[in-house]
Amino acid sequence: CRLCSVYALHMLSLAQKTRLPILLSADSWRKTGRWDQTGDELFRLKDRRDNDFCLGPTHEETVTDLVASFGHLSHKQLPIKLYQITQKYRDEIRPRFGLMRGREFTMKDMYSFHADEEDIMRFYDNVCTSYENILKKLGLDFVKVRADTGNIGGNFSHEYHILADTGEDDLVCCDSGDYAANVELFEPEAKTSTDVFNLDCNCTESTCSCMGKGKLRIKKGIEVGHCFILGTKYSDTLKAIGVNADQKRFPLIMGCYGLGLSRLIAASVESYRYHASTTKVTADDAIVWPRAIAPYEMIIMTAPGKESERQKRKDIVEKDIVPYLSETVDINEVVLDDRWKESLGVKMAEAKLIGYIWVVLVGKKGIEVHHLPSSNIFSVQHASEIPSIISQFDDRIQK
Repeated sequence: CRLCSVYALHMLSLAQKTRLPILLSADSWRKTGRWDQTGDELFRLKDRRDNDFCLGPTHEETVTDLVASFGHLSHKQLPIKLYQITQKYRDEIRPRFGLMRGREFTMKDMYSFHADEEDIMRFYDNVCTSYENILKKLGLDFVKVRADTGNIGGNFSHEYHILADTGEDDLVCCDSGDYAANVELFEPEAKTSTDVFNLDCNCTESTCSCMGKGKLRIKKGIEVGHCFILGTKYSDTLKAIGVNADQKRFPLIMGCYGLGLSRLIAASVESYRYHASTTKVTADDAIVWPRAIAPYEMIIMTAPGKESERQKRKDIVEKDIVPYLSETVDINEVVLDDRWKESLGVKMAEAKLIGYIWVVLVGKKGIEVHHLPSSNIFSVQHASEIPSIISQFDDRIQK
């Protein structure tokens, strides 16, 4: 998974990778109270001895049990920072929109345990910066908003949303500053049941960079990440204990930081559809990926024809095109479609749905280069022109 590689690269300096079980005992969930609080969203099952288990939607209890099993930790052993990329399960009442909201999904979740508030806040800021860098690398328009802690609990939290018309969350954002909040936390002076969605008021948030000059607007977002400061909610109950320099015991201060994987893949497509006004590609015509997670950089297609014509086009690909591609494209990111029974129209339709960035057509009239994100088409006299065409594109799809 290319997105997994992006995540792993940004996690190198932050946390140790681990793998927690998917099948979770109910014991710890009962201790924290979440076995009953979570309700019908929890996939529950029993083993042959009638013991209760669930399929993990999240792993706060499990990772806290793991850390508690180390015994009383010296302050010199802290912080502990662990992350995983794994399957999660939630019995959604209305699963829909493919990968956007399903009963099974893939997620990167990270957990940290600290000795004091100062240390966890420093780490929290580092994680937020890392998540923002990941979303920037993908070229996505996103917003970080204050959010409700919900069933997971904790002192405060922030969500990361990809802006898209298809988003299910309503966000209150300042059009001139950096204030943003989930509508659930928005509390204007005169809030009614209807005025939130017809918002037209000045931004009066003291922490906003607009200095009172901005207007508040409602935007639609797709939640792809959520970071929490949990405090000692789980460590108190499950006995994850540290020992300070004076040999005094204290419950570890915990944070958790989730970033979706399968949902972010779907949100990337929706985001580029949302910004289709900047390109000629329509949502029904093609999938436009961020370059960092595009399946492949390029596909080379040869037109059907007689055997002698097919051999000629094969020679053009091998002897003319491929040697020049190494100047601008990793050859391992290039696919060859030389099916001779399929028309170029069929091949092109498939390529658009897969989401290649570049298509090189080798046909009766010579060589054409298509940049699918912008629908630009270039006719070339010789393959040596291809590198200069590719290098001139330095837009957000190419970053």
